[in-house]
Amino acid sequence: MIHLNCFVLEAFAKALHQSIAGKQLLDCFSNHAGSCVFEFDDAALEIVFQDHCPYFLFSEHIPSKSRLFKPQFKPIIGKTVLAVKQHPFERRFEIQFSDDLIVLLKGYGKQSNLILFQANKALLSFNKQAQKDLSLSLTDYAPTALHPWPNNSLSLSEKQWSFLPKSILDQIKSSNAIQNLPGLVNQWQNIRGFDTTNGLIPLFSGENTVLNDLNHYCKRQLSSLGFEHLKSALIEQTQKNISEKSNYLVQHQNAFEQLSKQRNDEEIGHIILANMNQFSADQKQVELLDIYNNQSIRIDWRPELSAIENADVYFQKAKAKPHRLALLKQKISDAENQLKVLHERLSNISKAQSNKALKALEKPLQLEKTTSEKPYRLFEFEGYQILVGKHAESNDQLLNQFSDKDDLWLHAKDVSGSHVIIKTNKKATPKPVIETAAAIAAYYSKNRQQQLVTVMCTARKYVRKLKGSKGLVHVSQETTYLVYPKLP
Repeated sequence: MIHLNCFVLEAFAKALHQSIAGKQLLDCFSNHAGSCVFEFDDAALEIVFQDHCPYFLFSEHIPSKSRLFKPQFKPIIGKTVLAVKQHPFERRFEIQFSDDLIVLLKGYGKQSNLILFQANKALLSFNKQAQKDLSLSLTDYAPTALHPWPNNSLSLSEKQWSFLPKSILDQIKSSNAIQNLPGLVNQWQNIRGFDTTNGLIPLFSGENTVLNDLNHYCKRQLSSLGFEHLKSALIEQTQKNISEKSNYLVQHQNAFEQLSKQRNDEEIGHIILANMNQFSADQKQVELLDIYNNQSIRIDWRPELSAIENADVYFQKAKAKPHRLALLKQKISDAENQLKVLHERLSNISKAQSNKALKALEKPLQLEKTTSEKPYRLFEFEGYQILVGKHAESNDQLLNQFSDKDDLWLHAKDVSGSHVIIKTNKKATPKPVIETAAAIAAYYSKNRQQQLVTVMCTARKYVRKLKGSKGLVHVSQETTYLVYPKLP
């Protein structure tokens, strides 16, 4: 990074020395994982690590502690700053405190860190991942000896003189004026300030404004990086949502196509009835004569059921098929609409040019719930809605969120199964509606395969959920119905 050039750090260290030398450090803390604040009586130095790179914010404004602040470098609190010194031609500087305590900053990319030393021994590391830094002594950071001035431009090795700004290297090589190198280096060692209009351009005359200029530059860079990070995160999350919703859409489109092309289950039921004496009852698949095509057909078979009961399973599937197709169609439509919203969101995020615009898009998108997300199956009979819970948790939701006290509640007696609610709208419910709902309750119970099932029915206000359980209730004033399990 341009602000970690050794000459920029040297200018910063000189200006920082003028501002804090002789002052007592009142506090040192972090408001978040990448921040370290050094608080003095009239100013504060905050070093912010963003993508492992340190940025320097020095101002008279002292950041207040957040609720989750964390103390840092406790041994230096209350100590006096003796000096701030840069290591010549290196990307590091040190803040020297009384009692032989030194905080070393090194700006080495992913190895950037703040390290506290005392009497040459490393005590604490700000970057907890860089434990290796605690095994090094301060003398391990002794300044590297400067190579002799090169005799000509060809001997100006960029590797050996990598600390030089590219502008110096380019200027020397283009003019072949190697004799100007010491003067250029001396000039860069006396930076007075920076032009931050377009980057960080050093100024070599005028009043010393290094701290203010670098503070302005770092604030702008951190804001820009924060914007880019947030933008990237929002784009990544939205792309993930699009991928998940696209997969969901394809799955349901395939399911709809497969169900649409599937053989009519009612015909399978009639084939079973036409071949009642042609198969063994202990098989999970049977081969029968297809009376519609005059050829053999293999069908799935439930050996625990009689032939008539197996046929009825297929008749019930045939009745449910239009509802299943309608449900899949609704899911597909919902997913297509949600994908449109997600693609529009992705476009808006990509076009955003300011933090304000991104903040408006930062809130997670509240997509409309699809039909599949409803905690119940819905049937309609003679103008009445019949709601059927999908599982124990949805049974609780059905009772607590989707029923009124005057609705009717039904459940197969003495066996696990779905809660069923008839939405009465405070009107008397015809007996055929109750019997239909009871048949549905029997169908969605563990007694589905029985010829007749006992089903309880009572007003919702007489059903009380048992504390600490899922789906379990206490029922009073119930009436029972003996019904055949089936769907309408």
